[in-house]
Amino acid sequence: MDSNFQPGFSHLPIFQHQTRDDAQKAKIPWKIEEIKMRRAQFGDPITYPVFTLMLELLKEMEDNKPTMDRPDGQAMRDAVENSLNYLAESARMMEKVGNNDEAAQARLKLKTKLDDSSPKGRWGVARAKAEQAMVLILEKGFICEENYDLITRLFEEADSSFRELVKSTDDPAYCKYEMTVFQHECAVAHLRHCETVKERDFFLEVTGKFAQLANYFLELLKNGEAPLKKKVGEKFIRYYAARSLCYLAVVISRYCAKVDAKKEAFQVVASEDTGSPNHLVSFGTQDANAIYEEAIKINPKDSQLYVRYASSLNADEDHNKAFHHMVKASRLEEEQDICFCFTRYTRAHVFISLLSSREPEDLGPLFQQESYSRSKMMDQLNDDFKHLCDTDYNQCDLRTHMGSFYLIKAGWKPGWHPGQNTNPEGLKKAMDKFEEALTYPGGDLTKTYFWFGHAFRIRGEHEKAIESFKIDIELQPPQSVHARVLTCLMQILTESKYSVGEIAVWLMEGTSRFHPDALLKTFQVLCEKKKLQFPQKLAEVVAYFVKRKNVSAITQLAPFLRKVGVKCGDSYFMT
Repeated sequence: MDSNFQPGFSHLPIFQHQTRDDAQKAKIPWKIEEIKMRRAQFGDPITYPVFTLMLELLKEMEDNKPTMDRPDGQAMRDAVENSLNYLAESARMMEKVGNNDEAAQARLKLKTKLDDSSPKGRWGVARAKAEQAMVLILEKGFICEENYDLITRLFEEADSSFRELVKSTDDPAYCKYEMTVFQHECAVAHLRHCETVKERDFFLEVTGKFAQLANYFLELLKNGEAPLKKKVGEKFIRYYAARSLCYLAVVISRYCAKVDAKKEAFQVVASEDTGSPNHLVSFGTQDANAIYEEAIKINPKDSQLYVRYASSLNADEDHNKAFHHMVKASRLEEEQDICFCFTRYTRAHVFISLLSSREPEDLGPLFQQESYSRSKMMDQLNDDFKHLCDTDYNQCDLRTHMGSFYLIKAGWKPGWHPGQNTNPEGLKKAMDKFEEALTYPGGDLTKTYFWFGHAFRIRGEHEKAIESFKIDIELQPPQSVHARVLTCLMQILTESKYSVGEIAVWLMEGTSRFHPDALLKTFQVLCEKKKLQFPQKLAEVVAYFVKRKNVSAITQLAPFLRKVGVKCGDSYFMT
């Protein structure tokens, strides 16, 4: 046995009471609700002990009264009570309440299991290490920097033990299944760690991990031996097959896209050598949406698949389809009497994006199609924001969403409506939330400044609005598709009668920041606004650059200008 291994969870960094301040303790209740929901929804005996112990330790921290709640069902009780971590925590909690006889029994049983050098005994230690790593991840939902080394070591040690046990145990197929389940949890944690890194190789490595996992579970689902499928339960195989596909789509559509590695990621998926048929080869030339849809087809009752897909569609500005999948997820969770914080957070993002991209009257047919309403949406958002304020979710982005919610509620409409009438109290609440957003780290400030610009414009503070839109553009990553801010800046510069030179400078800034498709859409939108007379303004910009013999600028702008019918000074280039 590993002499350095200490079973139990309470010694891990996240459960050291003296390190927790009041702000952290205040967040325990929502964590308890999240863990309860995960345990209720996800009854896999392999991971059930983790959720059970996490729940008990959080409840103990909240009220200092250990209860050791016993799960229902013999399979679940066996899974929990045979966990080395459970035995260690059970002994500690029994001692705490003065039940020394039960504590002694638990410690004796724990020692017997730790001294067992048979494959079954080593299996128990491997599981216990993997469980500890999972708990460290569950603390924040991802591998945070302070726990990264410990989590990685625990998973690597558990994985190494499982691989050895597959060769020596009496039930290698089940051992491999259990090992792969924990590999899945580890891969999910690494996926969430993508938030803190921007490395192409790391993203492609995570892509490969999920491709392997998806292939294993799909092969098990389609061609697995009947005894194993009966033992583990087909619903769990479906769960992991669908989740692995979903997370594969997430890393490709979200992270690989950031570093222009989507093509390489699909090559990794199509060429993955799994030792069995590659069930993903058909996705080699398709987009990530096809993978999301396949995941939903495999396990249509898993709300989180719809939530992830809605988030991806929203990022691609397919707001109608994102709304459809978000409503589907919400209704599934209502049926199951659960509501995950990630669902609330994504729903807020998707709903605000929809409300800010469509005129109110244009949403009627969409609401009718989904048997939904604007009033229900606003009530849902209000409820979600109340629940999310005390969580660990990104408070900068959350405050920005809240501010935009108050602005919309106060009467703001998308588009560019001169002299918009908004409720002054609602406008002030919105501005306060945008100010709060700037005090939190780690958020997407492009959205904060975009909404700041609109709020300042409504208040008649055009110079501050212009400055906010400019900051938004300067913060945009290369090849951004979110060019609406450039549309807003061009409109307010034109309305405020700024010089052609100023407009020209920011048009060039836009061509260096935004994706060509997004830029073309921006030019088309601007040229359709008759009152703005933007084609004439673009012609003046062309003349401005021609006069200064700025060949580079005209060359960059020419493809967009020609498509909207503006002459680009071709005769100048011929001279």
